[in-house]
Amino acid sequence: MPSSGVGSIVSWRAIDRAPTDRRGGLVPLTIAIVELDEGPWVYTSIEGRVPSLPRRPVRVQFQPRPWHGRFPVFAVSADQ
Repeated sequence: MPSSGVGSIVSWRAIDRAPTDRRGGLVPLTIAIVELDEGPWVYTSIEGRVPSLPRRPVRVQFQPRPWHGRFPVFAVSADQ
């Protein structure tokens, strides 16, 4: 289904995970469910801070990731 890549955060959770590209301590990761404006829900990660009002619009930002990172990445929209 074609999509504009814009939606809103339905649910999110911040977790700490081991980095895959280096050795070291845990790194924060925000995982989320985003409802696209066209209706479908997608599992994703969020770049940056999740606002206190999580229904704020988000926009997909496709970023190169290792093969195991198969989810799109969304960022909170500053322009909406």
